[in-house]
Amino acid sequence: PFPLNDVQQAYWIGRGDSLEMGNVSCHGFVEFDSTTLDVPRLNQAWIRLVERHDMLRAVIDPNGMQRILQRVPAYTFAIADLSTLTDWDKENALAATRERMSHQVHDVEHWPLFEIGVSRIDAYRVRLHVSIDLLIADARSFQILLIELFKLYQAPDLTLPPLTLGFRDYVLAETVLKHTRLYRDAENYWRKRLDTLPPAPELPLAVAP
Repeated sequence: PFPLNDVQQAYWIGRGDSLEMGNVSCHGFVEFDSTTLDVPRLNQAWIRLVERHDMLRAVIDPNGMQRILQRVPAYTFAIADLSTLTDWDKENALAATRERMSHQVHDVEHWPLFEIGVSRIDAYRVRLHVSIDLLIADARSFQILLIELFKLYQAPDLTLPPLTLGFRDYVLAETVLKHTRLYRDAENYWRKRLDTLPPAPELPLAVAP
C-alpha cells in the first residue's frame, strides 16, 4: 500500500457523502463509433495495457491507501446487441448507456476502476463506451493509453518499451521530499502567506446545497 497524492485525496473524499456536494466522482467518459472495429482484437489490446500499466490494476482501501493488484482477471468488454431493435429503441438504449456510464461512481475498493462496453448497432456499426476513474489516470494518462491502445490494436505482436518507473515510485519519492530542507522552507513561506491569500471563489450554484 502507498498513500494517495493530494489530487487523489480530493477526488476520494469528494466522491463520498461527507461533503454537501459530494457523491460525485471525477472520471472521464468518451464514446467512439466505428464500422470497421474488430472488438475481440481491441479487447485483447486493452488486456495488454492492464498488464502493462500498474494503475489500471489499482484499488483504494477504506483507510485511504492505494494498492496495485499483481493479478487481475482478463477484462472482457460487455457487448450489448441492439441490432434487432427499432431505431427508436436503439436510441433509447444508447442514451441509457450514456446516462449510466457518464455519471458513474466506481467502487474504489474493488477492481476495476474503469468500464468499457460495446453497443452493436447494426451489422456494421458499433459504439464503444469508455469510462475511467481519474483516481487512476489523469487526462494526459488517458491520452497515452489511447495512443498505446491504437498501437497494440494495429500490431497485436508489438512489444512496447518496458516501463522502468510506476506511479507508486513517484508517490513514494514525493513523500521522501517532504522531509527535506527545501520542502520545509517552501512550506514555511506559504504558511506566512496564508493571511494574505484571497478566499475561495464564490461559484454560482444551480441549487443551494
